[in-house]
Amino acid sequence: KFLSAQMNRKKLVCLIANEHFGDVVSKTCASLVYKGANTIKGIQIDTGLTLKLVKESLLVLIQQNMVASRITETAVKYEAREDNILMRLRFPKFILHAKEKFGDEAELIVEDLMEQGCLTMSQVVNQAASVFTNMPH
Repeated sequence: KFLSAQMNRKKLVCLIANEHFGDVVSKTCASLVYKGANTIKGIQIDTGLTLKLVKESLLVLIQQNMVASRITETAVKYEAREDNILMRLRFPKFILHAKEKFGDEAELIVEDLMEQGCLTMSQVVNQAASVFTNMPH
């Protein structure tokens, strides 16, 4: 039962990646989920994607905190952060909570943060200001 649950978890993680970012990013994510930590070259060989597509996929996955990198003695390895990927299922609850507790502006800010993955405070402020200026009154 444990192995079956682990396989279902891995499938769900890959489905979430596919739903949010499409086939190419999902393929990169699935490689890391099923094969474990790997180098860019290893991911490229496993997925059959071009080096450019693997790099672009990793950029998206790292920006979204879905993949982490670590430097070993011989190479840079990338590994899936399955818990963070599963957390995406709770994003609608986070957004709703922000709206109920702090209003429409908070909802927009939290939603933007969830979509972008990582933002600096100045990016959040600039994007929020842009949205609020363009909102109908």
